Amino acid sequence: MLAKTYGSAVYGVDAYKITVEVNVGQGTKFFMVGLPDSAVKESEQRVESAIKNLGYRMPRQKVVVNLAPADIRKEGSAYDLPIALGILKASEQILAEKLEEYVIMGELALDGELRPIKGWQKLFNIEVWIVKVGQGNITACLSPSFSLSLLMLAFLSRKSKTLLLGWN
Repeated sequence: MLAKTYGSAVYGVDAYKITVEVNVGQGTKFFMVGLPDSAVKESEQRVESAIKNLGYRMPRQKVVVNLAPADIRKEGSAYDLPIALGILKASEQILAEKLEEYVIMGELALDGELRPIKGWQKLFNIEVWIVKVGQGNITACLSPSFSLSLLMLAFLSRKSKTLLLGWN
């Protein structure tokens, strides 16, 4: 099954919307494509540990993570959260039907807690940010005391288009 969400990358002085696609299918390996740097490649280990420590399972199938466009270098650990959410949705462990409507960035600790994102924290003074695609406003902000499981609860139970869980 395919899941899609969005992230962001800074290249020079420009910011780009990055499509984070996750497909879970037949096979047994984990692949990450789309010009990821070492920190992004290492997210496989952080994401797997976080998923397991939050009571979910890492799929024992072929997992392909595509970070598009492929010609822009993706750097840092801020792709952990969209990759984790994509894996959980693609493996049908969560519903998150509107996941593709958001730009999501956040680093995960091994226990699933959210960590600050370098650079973005200075811009927005928040630890994790989620922006509604197609609009310029922030629709949800989370502090580092929130875990991935609380974020998923928010996605699964929210009724309105705007969600504000906490400021740093």
